[in-house]
Amino acid sequence: MSRLGSLIVAALAIGATAGAQPPASPPSGQHVLGFFVGTLPCADCSGIRTELTLFAHGPSSSGTASYWLRETYLGKPTKDATFESGGSWTSRPGEADPKAIVYRLTEARSRENRFFQKVSDDELRMLDRAGRPIESKLDHTLKRLPAAQPSR
Repeated sequence: MSRLGSLIVAALAIGATAGAQPPASPPSGQHVLGFFVGTLPCADCSGIRTELTLFAHGPSSSGTASYWLRETYLGKPTKDATFESGGSWTSRPGEADPKAIVYRLTEARSRENRFFQKVSDDELRMLDRAGRPIESKLDHTLKRLPAAQPSR
């Protein structure tokens, strides 16, 4: 099974699981780099509960790192509220601050990019679609949670 296939299977396996939980197992050859959760602003709902798991290869292996993203639109009908996606990610220096680390997530199906800046080991901040800081007083952060595996 391909890495993306493993990622999709892992994401689907927890689709019905309540609460913040990373996928049951990382894609082949990868480990959980971080599991981040937060509620991001939403224009037409009360917030977007966002769960982001970043996977990475060990120091002796190479390849494309992957991610899993689950977004739940709060205040929307349950059957239409949750979306899951996955793809690959890379990191680069920030434009405004070359010492900052910016993660670029590329969705597997649409090839759309999303950007998050590493604020600290325990916090990511969502950036705009061009990878620049969002000028807003609203909270655009995700916080690291322990990557405890779901009990099965």
